[in-house]
Amino acid sequence: MEKFSSHSIYVHTVLDPERRGRELRRYLLKLPKNYDAFTVKRKGFMVLMNSS
Repeated sequence: MEKFSSHSIYVHTVLDPERRGRELRRYLLKLPKNYDAFTVKRKGFMVLMNSS
């Protein structure tokens, strides 16, 4: 939990396996010349933020 301008903000990282599969397939079908391991590792993740 982080404080931002007197409001509490909650940040969650979520891995969606189905989304990861779609994003990896799309990335690999492009046959990238410069394979980037960091780009591959972050496929399928999303960041959710709320101020409840």
